[in-house]
Amino acid sequence: MKRRVLVVAVALLLCVAMGAFAAEKKSSSIPWLVNYNAPGQSAIDLTAGWTEFGLGVEGAYNLTMGQFDIGPIPLSWGITGAADVGFTYDLGLGAGGFATLNWGLDFGGIWRFDFRVGLGLGIGFDFAPSWYGSPFGLGIGDYFSSTWLFAEKMGLTLQEIYVYSFFGPGFYAYTLGVEFKL
Repeated sequence: MKRRVLVVAVALLLCVAMGAFAAEKKSSSIPWLVNYNAPGQSAIDLTAGWTEFGLGVEGAYNLTMGQFDIGPIPLSWGITGAADVGFTYDLGLGAGGFATLNWGLDFGGIWRFDFRVGLGLGIGFDFAPSWYGSPFGLGIGDYFSSTWLFAEKMGLTLQEIYVYSFFGPGFYAYTLGVEFKL
């Protein structure tokens, strides 16, 4: 068990070390296609908006694990963990872990955009389960993030999370906020 933990820790450190020296990757034949996420790069998103339970706040952590190309399109993949709390007319929580695919557009100057789409597992928890019957729900979730990178390490992000629950409450959130690339 200790050996497995050591191997995983070393692998994550190598990914982070490689990402610290990597630059953005541009398409070989389409000049406005780009990938801003190098392996090992991470980002934190802080947003607020509308959730299933009313107004709420969201936090997300994104970690890029690798890069690849599909023809001339540079892409990267990673993992994202996101959690929301809604509190206007009910109190509820939603969270999920997602495998993500990232790509970007660069039109020059400040017109740079980064997109992330993901699929994974999510949970919903309703503190006052009036019509669900169960306060806890588990299901498949999707994640989408669109970020306008107006600075080198910061951007305005629009996010969507939706958890399709097998039982109990699901969860959705549409939020707007900032992303900080670490």
